[in-house]
Amino acid sequence: MTVPVDAAASYSFVSTGAATYSIPLRIRDAGDITVIFNEATDDPVHYSVTAIDQDAPSFTLNFGIGFAPDSGITVMILQSFPIAREVDYNPGQILTADSFNNMLDNLTIMQRDVEAMFDKISFRYNEDEITNITDAMT
Repeated sequence: MTVPVDAAASYSFVSTGAATYSIPLRIRDAGDITVIFNEATDDPVHYSVTAIDQDAPSFTLNFGIGFAPDSGITVMILQSFPIAREVDYNPGQILTADSFNNMLDNLTIMQRDVEAMFDKISFRYNEDEITNITDAMT
């Protein structure tokens, strides 16, 4: 799988009350997502993930009987990749294209996630606000 730098890290939709939805996010396995609706994280035993397509960013989200969100409820899907090194290369070891690409994908995902966290916690001021702060300090 190749992860574009600008790939989405979340997806939200308004439920139709159906039990199955096609989600346009790129994931590696079912444990890579968190499902939120009714302002609470849904328990992973209430849904399953199938048809993960490594080439196209998509998978199918299936809610169990009686656990599908009601019609009109906003559902948010968040990617939650662990920040971890999956391969430890040793001297003389054969470096395959697949393992190298997976490592680069992980780094791309980690960079995107750190940038998203930074955007949420950083303060942003326009030029007038900076001038006002500077003037107040003098």
